Amino acid sequence: MTTATGFFPVNQEEMDKQAGVQPFVFLKEGITQVRILPPYSARGIWCREVREHQVTIEGRFLTFPCPRFLEDAACPFCEEGGRLHSMGDEDSVEAAKAFRGKRAFLFNALIYSAPGSNLDLRSGVKVLKVGKTVRDQILDLDQDTAGGWGNIYNLEAGYDLRITGLGAGRDRKYIVKGVPGRTDILAQLKAQGVATVLKPIDLEGLLPAQPYAKLAQALRDSRGYSAPAPAAQPTAAPAASFNAGSSAMAPPDSEVPN
Repeated sequence: MTTATGFFPVNQEEMDKQAGVQPFVFLKEGITQVRILPPYSARGIWCREVREHQVTIEGRFLTFPCPRFLEDAACPFCEEGGRLHSMGDEDSVEAAKAFRGKRAFLFNALIYSAPGSNLDLRSGVKVLKVGKTVRDQILDLDQDTAGGWGNIYNLEAGYDLRITGLGAGRDRKYIVKGVPGRTDILAQLKAQGVATVLKPIDLEGLLPAQPYAKLAQALRDSRGYSAPAPAAQPTAAPAASFNAGSSAMAPPDSEVPN
């Protein structure tokens, strides 16, 4: 049975098949072709920003959403960064930068193809997680009506995007280009045997803040870090001027949000 939910039709059977499937898609070297989807909320929001702290524990690269950014709550990573920054000397101020929350952005998207995966339009709605440089290029295309783009996420007359990753690791650069010609994504799905687009993923419900104690333990366990355990969770989040404004694990060769 197909019902109207969110901004486009939903097939409950298809939704059930997607339950429990990892929704995140990370950019890698090569070309990822996607279709960004319309706002997922009544407020018209189609991109969600998060801030994440990055650590390496026993060879595993992990990210933890920053509770200060999400909830204005205490965060041991921000506290340690603030402590180092407050020392004032050049080395400590530089070391504090490692504890800043890195910006990442989430989009609902359909994936035509992605390096190293078998994703295609039949895989359903995914969450494309990118850094600021890619987010900015996507927004530029959406606002470039004078250049013939604009309204890129329109279901019946929007644009597909090709995101090309060039280089390796932290030196990788990403270039976002629109595929010429507006297309009807619903018609393409139907042609591939997908009767309806799945329900948009509620991006607000993803990547919640973890308990203070868990974050403090991750901080202690992180590679090359041997500072004493942070104090018990304070009742309010102290200011941390070094981190103005503010878990999904990405593979090591994926885009590092900046």
